[in-house]
Amino acid sequence: MNVLVSPFPARESASPWIRERWLANEFTLCLSNHIIEGMERAFAKPDWRRRLSEEPVKAAVPLLEARSEHVQPVDTVPGVAEDREDDLVLTTAITARADVPVTGDRLLREIDRYEGVRILAPGEFLDFRDQEPESKGGRISSAP
Repeated sequence: MNVLVSPFPARESASPWIRERWLANEFTLCLSNHIIEGMERAFAKPDWRRRLSEEPVKAAVPLLEARSEHVQPVDTVPGVAEDREDDLVLTTAITARADVPVTGDRLLREIDRYEGVRILAPGEFLDFRDQEPESKGGRISSAP
């Protein structure tokens, strides 16, 4: 989720562009409780606590809840990813019928595709959006 809410991205990072396009309603962000809870756990870690003031963290969850489509995954895809957490991220994307899950998680991206869904890094997502006309107005899910 840091793809969308981190106020301190590196200059070469795609995060601010993704956040800007999401807030401009250029695509639908699909999330599950699992992904939101993962973001909250990440923000509670000391590394994040040092980099972020409390205001952006407190504002992130309500913004995501208000501006995203929530899905409740029913089935799971056990054993596809290296850990259960990533399986739940894939399950969210499949349940949401997302065009692409977007994640900075290298191990999850190594899967590349699952059931026809291509897993992209943030920079790859921007390239995909710019190169694929049919992707405009698409649906994405994002991992914490």
